[in-house]
Amino acid sequence: MSGQAPQAAQDPIEILKRSPMSGMQWAVVAVMFGLNALDGFDALAISFAAPGILAQWGLTRAALGVVMSLELVGMTLGILSCRRSFPKDPMRFIPAQAEAERVGSGSGYR
Repeated sequence: MSGQAPQAAQDPIEILKRSPMSGMQWAVVAVMFGLNALDGFDALAISFAAPGILAQWGLTRAALGVVMSLELVGMTLGILSCRRSFPKDPMRFIPAQAEAERVGSGSGYR
């Protein structure tokens, strides 16, 4: 041990009350907003394309429902194939990420 007492955890709400959001924080909010909008876009796009898909592929509505539900299977297989790039111990990764964000923002935990 380094002999230093661990810092007391602070409430994130209190930190936000004391200081305004930085430009980077607003950028993260904007990116998350955009990703949330894109998340629903695939369902919207397939609903508009469904009549053409039904006609061109000669599918029934029930068969198209199965095809559309395979989207979730594809996302599941995609995330499972990426699991090797995830940290083995997420609880060790989170404090390191928080420290990197604190140092990167230049604000610290005053």
